[in-house]
Amino acid sequence: EWFGNIPSTWKVSKIKYIHAQTQNSFTDGDWIESSEIVDCGIRYITTGNIGKGQFKCQGKGYINEQTFQRLNCTEIFEGDLLISRLSTPVGRSCILPDLGNRVITSVDNVVIRLKKDFSKEFYNFLFNSVLYFEHTDTLSRGSTLIRISRNILGNIKVLVPPIEEQNLISQYLDKKTRTIDSLIEKIEN
Repeated sequence: EWFGNIPSTWKVSKIKYIHAQTQNSFTDGDWIESSEIVDCGIRYITTGNIGKGQFKCQGKGYINEQTFQRLNCTEIFEGDLLISRLSTPVGRSCILPDLGNRVITSVDNVVIRLKKDFSKEFYNFLFNSVLYFEHTDTLSRGSTLIRISRNILGNIKVLVPPIEEQNLISQYLDKKTRTIDSLIEKIEN
């Protein structure tokens, strides 16, 4: 496997089995034509908003309520884990923050709502790790635009430590990341 040896108390699962198994808990976003984008309404986010581990506030497209209803769009919510299936690095993720209004996402983003014993913070770190990116790169296809299908993405095996360890690992990584970010900011200043 792409992750090598693991502790004996950890398990392995496919991405498609770690979600809540409810409607829209592992689904693609919506196909929205550029002609349907308007200046206000329901926020439409794209793969460009999915940074490595964090949401990128760039571009502000919207659709109106009529388009939302006509296309039977899937609303996404603060705290949803979003995985980009398009452009490098393929498979990167972020946790959706509160954007202050209703939100949908583009078809090349997968919305994943995890089961209760799975930490979205842990999996956000995992889905932005170098080894994971190397693995998703080998599974991606395309010449102009590199992408991975939701089916292939769902079949990627991931680590499943006990929830207590997921929380400890993500807290440790969050603390270290904040320290590194602070050092980078000081160096840049």
